Amino acid sequence: MHRSYATVGAASTLALVVALSPAQMTRSQTNAIAAPASVAIQFEPPAALPPPPIVRDPGSGRSQGGAGRGCNTDRAEEQPIPLVPLAAGSKNVRWGLTTADRPTFWLHTPEGIKDGALVVLALQDRTDKTSRRLTFQIPPNTPPAVLSLPIPASASPLQANTPYRWEIRLFCNSGNSNTQADSSIDAPIIFSGGIQRITPSAKLQRQLATVKTPLDRATAYASNGIWYDALTTLGLQVQGKQSIDSAIVRAWSDLLRQVDLEAAAAAPIAPCCASEK
Repeated sequence: MHRSYATVGAASTLALVVALSPAQMTRSQTNAIAAPASVAIQFEPPAALPPPPIVRDPGSGRSQGGAGRGCNTDRAEEQPIPLVPLAAGSKNVRWGLTTADRPTFWLHTPEGIKDGALVVLALQDRTDKTSRRLTFQIPPNTPPAVLSLPIPASASPLQANTPYRWEIRLFCNSGNSNTQADSSIDAPIIFSGGIQRITPSAKLQRQLATVKTPLDRATAYASNGIWYDALTTLGLQVQGKQSIDSAIVRAWSDLLRQVDLEAAAAAPIAPCCASEK
């Protein structure tokens, strides 16, 4: 799963779509950005902490749903996928650390999702009771892209040193007329994984106290195995921005490639989404 990248070709490029609003973001827009020649970030998976025991292997990682569903594709490059590394020794369970009390999740969406499709994010604690359930609606004219699913300030925070199981349900055909997803009409694609909030180590606190740029901050998180914070720090520097630092773009791409998420490495980052609850 973990790979090292010493150098990349100077001619390497990354295509990203950056838009001010979903309406401005069409399926044909791209912005080719030249990338720096060297890798500036390296993710070091945490070795000391095992995946939370409440995360159960979902098998295929997705429900089978009804035939003909818009984003039910067998092409690997077009399948939706949460941007979270696989846990050590697992082919399907995705798991990572955060220091944030209300972290952001990232989802790469495929072709074929209907305008206004719904995404439901649920989190469960040790008791297996759902403690948070958030619904997001993908705006019209949003192309296949990477979406952010932030836990809002109105939701209760994650408790430190407590493992949580998350589940993402993507209702590809819900449409923008629905306020609630209906599994009987639109069988969702389902993903599950784990997240655990930890207190930053003394080493990480020292590193964060001296960082000068978002890239430095993301690099510190990545080198300490804090996946969610590293990815979010980079993603928010690209999402919805007119001017993009090419070093940030390369770090985003490198970070995803290091954990075998190549399909999302060059995808646009949409200015989406905010929860409805």
